Amino acid sequence: MQLRVGAGQQTISTGAGTLHVVSEQDANDPGSREWLLPAVLAKGASLAYEVGDDSRCGLRFLFDRGLCNDSFRQTYPLATWGNLDFLGDRVGESSLHWDGEAGLYATWHREWLAFLDRATSKECTMQFRVADLLTLDAARKEMVSHRKYLWEQVSLTLKTTGSQLETADFTYRYTRL
Repeated sequence: MQLRVGAGQQTISTGAGTLHVVSEQDANDPGSREWLLPAVLAKGASLAYEVGDDSRCGLRFLFDRGLCNDSFRQTYPLATWGNLDFLGDRVGESSLHWDGEAGLYATWHREWLAFLDRATSKECTMQFRVADLLTLDAARKEMVSHRKYLWEQVSLTLKTTGSQLETADFTYRYTRL
């Protein structure tokens, strides 16, 4: 999955994706109801079909939407990337695709990517102890030189004379609002 932001100048991609969701008839009752099922066409990790024992599918995510309606308004467990059931009724607030009103960008990432777009980086060397590792929180702003920053990256270096930490190099993100 990937998304282009900043007038197409920056590509955001993930190491995971979703499965296709296809409309299929109930195999246990041919000619009856239809439902949405996740599907993949890829080399799998199974000796059953003599396609080899390594997987080329990669990591895939789906929402478990619970019991939802099929074509006959009977319920079945729906696993999907989207937020609509077979009949087009909304079953969730967001989808796992980047685009659209219910997509990942609009529902989860727009504000964060806008912040990153206007933010500036600053590197600082700070006093640091091993106990400070337990208090690191990427969602909490830190006061540095009378300004609040979000840290983006921390680099730790051990003293050569022992295993004690004394300083850490932080890369901070900040923006002037």
